[in-house]
Amino acid sequence: MRVCVMDCNNVPSMDIEGTTDLYIKCWIDDKEKKSTDTHYRCMSGNGSFNYRCLIDFDMPRENKVLVLQAWDRDLFKKNEYICEWTLDLSVLIQ
Repeated sequence: MRVCVMDCNNVPSMDIEGTTDLYIKCWIDDKEKKSTDTHYRCMSGNGSFNYRCLIDFDMPRENKVLVLQAWDRDLFKKNEYICEWTLDLSVLIQ
């Protein structure tokens, strides 16, 4: 089974000029974290990732929680954490 990140909406601006260099980190297991590409200078709070972050996982499995985090990429300091979503996939998969 595959999980894909396609897009996000209403992400707050993190940089002083009102933009965000937006990317999404996602994982089901801590050992296999994935990231999307970065949308530099995003002013709208929307990102479209077009299947660029695919997570393959085998079934059956105990952990069925998908974690997604929005981040602001910075060149001269640490990347900034914006927010996190957790999705319980057990309602979709048995």
